[in-house]
Amino acid sequence: MAVTVRSGRRVVTVMTTPVTVSENDLHTMLRIVNAPEMGDDGEGLPWSTMYGLDTLIPGTGVVFIGLNARRKLEYLGQETSCDGADIPDADAIFWEHYWDSMCSYAERTGDLQTVNMITDFCTLHEFRQMAIYTELFRLRGDENSMHSNLPDGPDRILRLIFWRGRGDPNFTERDRALLILLRPHLYIAHQQVLRRRRGIPDLTNRQWQLLRLVDAGLSNTQIAHRLHLAESTVRKHLENIFERLQVSSRTAAIAKALPERFLI
Repeated sequence: MAVTVRSGRRVVTVMTTPVTVSENDLHTMLRIVNAPEMGDDGEGLPWSTMYGLDTLIPGTGVVFIGLNARRKLEYLGQETSCDGADIPDADAIFWEHYWDSMCSYAERTGDLQTVNMITDFCTLHEFRQMAIYTELFRLRGDENSMHSNLPDGPDRILRLIFWRGRGDPNFTERDRALLILLRPHLYIAHQQVLRRRRGIPDLTNRQWQLLRLVDAGLSNTQIAHRLHLAESTVRKHLENIFERLQVSSRTAAIAKALPERFLI
């Protein structure tokens, strides 16, 4: 399968090939998927999820951050390793070169689905010539990265980044494939962390499904057609959702259950 990646004027075709997943990989992935139930929450993901990812795709560390590029703001940060060098004005350097580097790919293209590696956009030799590398990543010991993006409301992106240093092996298609498989589960894990922190009552899978359709602007009639339900059943589901969330309207339910929709 071929995946086309665009970076500025550059168009790169990424070839994805069949990969083999070991039994150990499957067990580690199962632990990662089940980790949110342990409740060892970090800033954005359970710590057992973070360390499970570090084991599955080893490197110099795993970082989970939330970025608002328009405001040049990092509003969430969690990492498995704190061994990087303390660089003065690191934030200023990062944002100075952000839009001229592959770091801004998701914001420039709107592509939040593709799992990217630096080598999708350029060779490592070319990367070492870039200002963001010479002024920041080189000093931190970061040589190569692979990352996945998740949506988080207007102007906000969640980014999971795997780092490797100079001399470490490059990331492989096996690494990319594992992260693609885990991506939807990681988003669910993050949402569970947020709900626990905000004291939002648990909803059933069907109730979340219905609430997301409400958030998409569908009427009761449209939701009934989409889910092959009677309209009276949709109304009953909504009543149960309102009761669980202790609200009295569709807008209030969205605001409480999906507060990131209202963040700027």
